[in-house]
Amino acid sequence: MLPAAFVPFFAASMGAAGALIGLLFIAISIAPERTVGKAAAPERAALAGNAFTALTNVFFISLVALIPTAGVGPVVALMGALSCVATSRLAINLLRRRDDGKRLTLTQLARRLSLIVASLVIYGLEIWQGFQLPTTANVNPDAIIFVAFLIVATYGLALTRMWSLLGARKDSVFAWLNVLNDIEE
Repeated sequence: MLPAAFVPFFAASMGAAGALIGLLFIAISIAPERTVGKAAAPERAALAGNAFTALTNVFFISLVALIPTAGVGPVVALMGALSCVATSRLAINLLRRRDDGKRLTLTQLARRLSLIVASLVIYGLEIWQGFQLPTTANVNPDAIIFVAFLIVATYGLALTRMWSLLGARKDSVFAWLNVLNDIEE
């Protein structure tokens, strides 16, 4: 059972994730063929998929955390595992040879790996923490704090990906990590 002090955090998290998922859908629906269609660049599809995975991850963890008698541990582990699988599928598409047959440059590989590794680290920690949490009894507040910080990190990941997808400027702080720069090079 979730300590009462954390209910406002998880309620706000669930609402924020739901709103951001809706905004992501709207952004993609404006030009779906450019972002997620068959002819879309794999970099664009990966950014959209990575952002969607992160937001659904925090949405469902936050939603289940608000169910009064539910143990949040199994859901944290399950969402971490599902997110790892989704990220791995995105990684396969991102790490393939480019359509023009050229190999990825070291810079391109580093950008792609940063997107993949950051996600897998967060989701791997979720899996680990999910198994540390009890399934029904009162939960140690320190364990929930760790999950809360993982959620904050996941929001950071999602917002960075969404900002890149929407056209982050090349002189922004995260510009080097933006895999869309690979398309423009």
